[in-house]
Amino acid sequence: MDKTEVNAGDTFTLELTAINPLDKTVQGGITVSFFSKVEVVEKDKESHLYDIGSKVYCVGHIHCIEPTKEMMVENWYNDWRAGEEKTMNLTLKATETGTLKIYARAAFIENLKKKQVINIPLDVTDQQGYPAHVRYMSVKNVLSDDSGTHTVLPTTPKPSLPAGKVDYYKIERLEPQINPSVSFEVRGINGVMAYKYSDPFYEKLDDTLHFFGIGGAVNFSNLPILGDVSIDVYGQRSDQGQDSFFSIDDNLQHRNINIGFQRDDLAFTVGHQIKPISQFLQKITKRNSRVSIFLGYKWSQTDIDATTTILEAGELARDEIQFKTQGAIIGLGYMQPWHKKNNEHQIGVYLAYGRLNGDYKFSSFVGDSLFGSDNFVNPTPALRYGVSVNGLLTKKLPIGGKLIYNISFDHYSYTMDLAGNFGSLKEDMYNFSGSLNWVFDFDF
Repeated sequence: MDKTEVNAGDTFTLELTAINPLDKTVQGGITVSFFSKVEVVEKDKESHLYDIGSKVYCVGHIHCIEPTKEMMVENWYNDWRAGEEKTMNLTLKATETGTLKIYARAAFIENLKKKQVINIPLDVTDQQGYPAHVRYMSVKNVLSDDSGTHTVLPTTPKPSLPAGKVDYYKIERLEPQINPSVSFEVRGINGVMAYKYSDPFYEKLDDTLHFFGIGGAVNFSNLPILGDVSIDVYGQRSDQGQDSFFSIDDNLQHRNINIGFQRDDLAFTVGHQIKPISQFLQKITKRNSRVSIFLGYKWSQTDIDATTTILEAGELARDEIQFKTQGAIIGLGYMQPWHKKNNEHQIGVYLAYGRLNGDYKFSSFVGDSLFGSDNFVNPTPALRYGVSVNGLLTKKLPIGGKLIYNISFDHYSYTMDLAGNFGSLKEDMYNFSGSLNWVFDFDF
């Protein structure tokens, strides 16, 4: 609203903005009504004007239709995309002196079949009985006498609100309230890994590994006190990588070494959106930005099987290595829509820190002889960071639920010292993966 006080006959503009807070495309609208006489000078092409006596829905929706007592304007959208911002623009002329009361609200039909409607979370209601924002404008009557002077007649003062009510005069946006909800997610992952490994016995192994995984999550939204919380579990297994090299030992014997290796991962995390930081960044980015913290625990196991052939002696030796790690992890993630008016496709970054313990077991078989060692690994830090994009592929599958894609690229590495000054080992991984997430949404 560009003015808070006008003279009778003056024009003023009204701009109402609302954002679809749901994660899906729905029907919705912006509605404004006036408890005083005004004339609509200019409106949007999609704006529909309801004069006094028009039949409109009231609280109760399809079972409640009543005539309007005051003029009303509505912008209705059949396809309001997730996170999209819609704006109603009106130019109005004030024609009645006193206090002009303006009621504005936004509504979103979350479930068309069940007629579930999300409205603005305020306890002041408009003529339809729905919660709404209310603003006031003072309309003065200006008269001219023969001397050319102007007299401003007194106007009706702004009425006081009942006890317990709130004056929402200074609120800038229409922010609908969302009831607590939960979603269940199952996902399948496919990707490739540029993998490198070294330990006291093998200076360097590397290969590009294909991996696959499955995961599941339960995501809670708008919980009392807790807000948004997610619980996630994920498992991953790689195909067997291959590496080989040729060497000459101190006795000038030629050794041909062929190595196979494989890696498995398992992780459990609990995440929580940090609302104050998210809301601060939303004001800066003008997008539905979200910052989350996550805590969890991870396990991994690397298996290596190496076969050595000594060409001159015709001897065959085999080494087996089993390396396990486990430990707690903590991290931060940031996600925002690609475009401020479309929340269906997002991009994000994340950073995780882990404190890992490990166990290293080496066994060597030469003929009928067995040599081996079992070493604990000193606790060591590990770092993982990456970028991801995700978005909605289809909002409704024939078998139920919706389908979301996710593409990510990250780097993960650590160096661990074996106990007893036995040496160190290192793993380094660059991962590129894609997943399809099957998601079901439910309201409490």
